[in-house]
Amino acid sequence: MRNLLKMERYQLSHNFLYWCGVVGIFLIGFFTAETYVPEVMGPTGGAATSLADIFNGMVNIKETMYDLNGGLPNEAYCMEEIGGKWYTYYSERGHRTSLKAFETEQEACSYFLDWIKNH
Repeated sequence: MRNLLKMERYQLSHNFLYWCGVVGIFLIGFFTAETYVPEVMGPTGGAATSLADIFNGMVNIKETMYDLNGGLPNEAYCMEEIGGKWYTYYSERGHRTSLKAFETEQEACSYFLDWIKNH
């Protein structure tokens, strides 16, 4: 019975020290991290001024993988404005596939960034 009580005390102190360590590490990380970044960083460390800057600086996507001027480049993710609407698509061998239409540039850019990061 005494050995059982010793083991319970050991487990209680072990659990207490474990959780104190976990909370301590969380607090250190929380208070030392840069929690607010006001600008999306571009490739040179400054603020990004275009979607291309975001691709090159933040997600490190090769320029040959996308085209922001539209058209039908070979094997590239594309985004363009036609008649006041924004379109995203994949261009391959002169054909548009996965075509999506958006009312605003913001919606198209947001979708395009997520789309290209996940492929």
